[in-house]
This record gives sequence, structure tokens and C-alpha cells, in this order.
Amino acid sequence: MYNKAKGIWELNKKEESETRLASNDYYAIYSELEMTFKKHRDLTRIFCAKDPATLIQLGVKGNFPSQYNEFFDLVKLFYTTIISETAIQEKLKVLNLTPELAAACLTDLDTLLTHRLEFDKEMGESQAATVSKNAALNELSDWMDDFDTLARVALYDTPQQLEILGILVKS
Repeated sequence: MYNKAKGIWELNKKEESETRLASNDYYAIYSELEMTFKKHRDLTRIFCAKDPATLIQLGVKGNFPSQYNEFFDLVKLFYTTIISETAIQEKLKVLNLTPELAAACLTDLDTLLTHRLEFDKEMGESQAATVSKNAALNELSDWMDDFDTLARVALYDTPQQLEILGILVKS
């Protein structure tokens, strides 16, 4: 029972490690894309301040997205609009926001989403391993409680034997 619990505990540690690695990869890519998008968004907001229709079309009106799924959606909308709308391409040419740059940013978004899927998968595996670990440790704890009870009964007359087992007995 101890070996089973220890094996599950080690699996849990491995899954936690894999989750941390996936998290580090995801957040590194997220931070990089976030900085790029924020710069492009800010420049566009400054340059098109007198053209609210363009700002709305690009999805840059309002606050910067605070939730990651909103961020993904706005990044996709922003760069897809640059690629598909020639009028916007002409306006943003001054900022060097070209369709090629937008396509590269959409590729970065696809990479980010792939890493997000990996991170979510690893997080789920880690959570499942934690549930298994907790169940195994609870089972081991219950077994040890039963063992202690039986040992106290069996070795009632020899308290030194109980202390050898790690069960402290008042003298």
C-alpha cells in the first residue's frame, strides 16, 4: 500500500512539473504576443483617434482585454481585419502595420493557442493526479490508523515494542 501511494505521489510530482513547464512556455509566448498587440493597438488608437469607425472595425475601442479568451478574440479580429480590408491597409501603412506583419501575428496567435491547449491538457492531468494522490494517501492513512489500533491492542503489555513501531506510549 505504501509503494502504491508513493508511486502515485511521484506521478503527481511529475505531472506538476510538466504543468509548470507548459505554463512557462505558454506565458512566455503570451507575453510576447501581448506586448506586440498592445503596441500595434496603441499606435492604431493614436493614429486613428479621429476615425472611430476604423477603431470599432479593428476592435480597439475600449479597454485592453483582461481575460485571455477576449484577448485571443481581439487579436484575431485586429489582424484579420488588417489582412482583409484594403482601406484599413492603406490607413495603417504609415504605421508599418502591413498584411504580412498581420499574418505573422496571426501565426503567433496560432502558436499561442497550441501552447494554451498543451497547458490546459497538462493542468487537467495534474489535477487528476492530485485527486489520485489524495485518495491513495487517505487510504494509506486509514490503513495506518487501523494498524496503530491493532498494534496497541496486540502489544498492550509491551509498550517498548510499540515505541519501536513509532507509536509513543505514556509510561
